[in-house]
Amino acid sequence: MEKKCFNKEVDPYESHVYDLFRWRGSIISAILPFWFTSVAWSALISALYVSVGVKQVGTANTLITILSLVTSLILVFRTNTAYDRFWEGRRLWSQLVVSVRNMARVIWIHGKEPTVADVLAKKTAINLLAAFGVGTKHYLRQEYSHEYEDLKYLIAHIPKYTMPSSNESLQDQLHKPSSWHRFFHPTSGTNGMRQRKSFFHTKSKSRSTLAVNPEMNLNDKEIAQFRGSNNIPLEISLYLSSYINSQRNKDLLDVPSTTACMNALNSLVECLTGFERILRTPIPAAYSIHLSQTIWVYLFALPFQLVISFGYVTIIVQAIASFTLLGIEAIGKEIENPFGLDANDLPLDDFCQILTHELDSLTSKPPPSVDEWVFSPRNHPFHNAHGLDVTAQDLRRASIDEVRSLLSVTSDSKSKAGVHMRSPKKRSETDESTLDEKHIHEKDAVYLDINDRIHDEEKQGAHVRDHQNVASTEDDHLDHAAD
Repeated sequence: MEKKCFNKEVDPYESHVYDLFRWRGSIISAILPFWFTSVAWSALISALYVSVGVKQVGTANTLITILSLVTSLILVFRTNTAYDRFWEGRRLWSQLVVSVRNMARVIWIHGKEPTVADVLAKKTAINLLAAFGVGTKHYLRQEYSHEYEDLKYLIAHIPKYTMPSSNESLQDQLHKPSSWHRFFHPTSGTNGMRQRKSFFHTKSKSRSTLAVNPEMNLNDKEIAQFRGSNNIPLEISLYLSSYINSQRNKDLLDVPSTTACMNALNSLVECLTGFERILRTPIPAAYSIHLSQTIWVYLFALPFQLVISFGYVTIIVQAIASFTLLGIEAIGKEIENPFGLDANDLPLDDFCQILTHELDSLTSKPPPSVDEWVFSPRNHPFHNAHGLDVTAQDLRRASIDEVRSLLSVTSDSKSKAGVHMRSPKKRSETDESTLDEKHIHEKDAVYLDINDRIHDEEKQGAHVRDHQNVASTEDDHLDHAAD
């Protein structure tokens, strides 16, 4: 099986096609029928005035000025409100990622693991954090089933999710409607999730008659035990809270770590509630309806006021005006709910995939030991200091006063260099050379002393090893002679 590579992230700002010619992500397909209707109306009015000679259809253009101002103000407010909802959704998801990362880090690093069971418990808890993100994605899309491929293996061990789900029909999952079908039937498939995306604000939901209910043969007690909660992320938060409480009672998490985990968990629930606020509180229907009606009044009245001056050119002007106004209205409705499957919605699938990969990478290795990376042969703490190329492993044999003198000398040299770079004025050569000589003498004295000590210790170690080798050789000779 081919594995996906995460070494290179997709650049959301990169496009191989100029924006003028891009189709994916545009709202042309959404407004095309309405645009044709507006253009056909202007063609009819133009033909009546120019070809048929019905001069009464031409009126003064006073109404254009009034309606243009009102329509522009309403469209601007509508679009800004929709974008605020879109950006709020992105901000809340960033907060969710921060909380997941912090909680996973505390559990994996600060949680004690004296037994194998504790290691498995930590890994399972971090998997639940990944499940919280994935479950939130499906919850926001009103996909209440727990049998999705990216979710079921993360929560299959939770008793409530051991039974098949009947929240979403199999037909709705396998037969997603096409874009044109969704346009004319905006609530078909996915339990009516896309009703707020369309021009038709309806509350009806489609339900397949072919869905199989796995609870039909269970009694009331079994149904209460195995029925999956629709709010899967909230259910996961209960198990995470239970884990934190259990680890604290076993003294496997200290008090500060427990507090950090609980704060992160509270933040996750706050994010979920913020998502629900966006999902379940659309812009009031009266406002959207009135905006749509105002736009169409303007578009229907526009040809009557342009035909006197432009004739058949009115069709072109009408096409441009309707494309602009209907497009802005469609953009507002498109991004009002940013959690769907449209090209302009938040890429929640990518977000969840990256988050899951990060958590798997975190748990792929045991918590790092300080000695492994601090006293690594490649760690040169004073690599910026002039004339010293000593590792932390070598400096371990130096005294505390010598190391602190290196810290002070390095800090002084950096401060002097920073002041020199920031200062636009040139200092006198005498003061500069005096300071340089002072710092050089201080550094050289410390560096040479440490270097000499390290070299002397290495020589002594080499002499000791040579002496031991000679002694062992003599003992071997004596043993052979005795034999």
